[in-house]
Amino acid sequence: MSLAFSVLDASCVVSATDPAHCLVRRSVFETLPAPYFDASLSAITGSDTDFFMRCAKAGLKSYWVQEAEVSESISSSRSTPSWILSRSAALGALAAQMDSRYMTPQWGGLAPRLKSFALLPVSAVRFFVTLLRTGNWLKAMHPLSFAWGRVMGGLRN
Repeated sequence: MSLAFSVLDASCVVSATDPAHCLVRRSVFETLPAPYFDASLSAITGSDTDFFMRCAKAGLKSYWVQEAEVSESISSSRSTPSWILSRSAALGALAAQMDSRYMTPQWGGLAPRLKSFALLPVSAVRFFVTLLRTGNWLKAMHPLSFAWGRVMGGLRN
């Protein structure tokens, strides 16, 4: 599988949408305060997302290298429908948590929760559109599972 990666440079906005497969310069770690990764978020790979959100907040930038090739081996258990759906929900919960941390506080901090609830009907539409377009129920379930994870994650925050 061919994937692109980012090179983060302290002298140079970081997209936290997919922090996987990145090269990070030492100067970035010298710029940010330790600890660099929040261990409380590591169960759902949120520590790297949080790291890159803090990089963006600090004004650091990343560069996308489309030609870079990266391969990754994964366990066959990570390709089961139950794992994929639970991962989608976990990513939704992580998105809600990141919004709670980094979204501009509005309406007494309710903005992240309102965003999560607003995504529920949108995710239902996306489910049907994806199902009709691809015929793949698992692919179509991702927006619903993600939105449900956002709502549940937002209730815990």
